[in-house]
Amino acid sequence: MCSTWIALSAISTFILALVAIITAFKDEIISFFRKPELSISFEPFPPDYHKTILRRVNNPSIWADTYYARIKVHNSGKTKAENVEVLANKLYKILPDGKEKIVPDFIPINLFWTYFFDSPIYPHISPDSYRYFTLLRVVDPKMRHALDEDRTWDGIDPENTIIGFETFVKPYSKKNLQPAGKYIIELRISASNIPKSINHKVQIILTGKWSKDEERMYEDGIRINILNNKEN
Repeated sequence: MCSTWIALSAISTFILALVAIITAFKDEIISFFRKPELSISFEPFPPDYHKTILRRVNNPSIWADTYYARIKVHNSGKTKAENVEVLANKLYKILPDGKEKIVPDFIPINLFWTYFFDSPIYPHISPDSYRYFTLLRVVDPKMRHALDEDRTWDGIDPENTIIGFETFVKPYSKKNLQPAGKYIIELRISASNIPKSINHKVQIILTGKWSKDEERMYEDGIRINILNNKEN
């Protein structure tokens, strides 16, 4: 009988200790099982990809046809993602032999949330909801010379399109602008209530060709493919 009471006492002590631990770390345990789950997607039609116009900041009467590519961030988790940001972390150029070469002077900068210009950090994305961020734009090369940021500059054929990554800050070096080619950009998406940021790789193929027709432009001018979703 004594041994039975000792065993019961030990079990009771263990249960009380377990309850104390669960109580102390309740929020962490709940957040582990109910954490946000973020993924990205892209479709080659509006609103992900479409043609609109870009106006000159100090002279709105000057404008150019412009294609925008937007990436959808979807939260499939059971709680909202808080303070979400998208960092354009690294840029690789794909060489003719298929090897990836990092673009050394590309500056890691956060990207714009679509139609949200106050901050690179979006307050929250609710469960089973989504928000867009703008990845890049491609301006009609015939009008590029008239725009503040996209003016013709050394090393870029004025007849060819260029990639303009929609970074929250436009660096003086203009390294957010890149010539036609095949690229992979590494995006790092993070939120304040997600333990690890998630790295996403997106392939971008820009041929340099321009078309006013959206479907033809996507076939002959620019292609975008999501390659992976990977935790950092």
